[in-house]
Amino acid sequence: MPLFSAHPPASGSAAPPLGVLLLEDEPVLREELLDFLDGLGYATEAVSSMAQFRQRFDPPRHRLAVIDL
Repeated sequence: MPLFSAHPPASGSAAPPLGVLLLEDEPVLREELLDFLDGLGYATEAVSSMAQFRQRFDPPRHRLAVIDL
């Protein structure tokens, strides 16, 4: 299985969903992206600042980070 796929494993598969940490400071966009990634089946968490990101990022759990630059 590839490290990243646009289509995560189906919820009935044995593999856990890919953990994603989303950093977005704009509240509306953060909620839209969170809903979008969750809808694709990713285990997504969202934060609004780099300080929160540094506190929450856990490499074993978060295999992908989406960061607003």
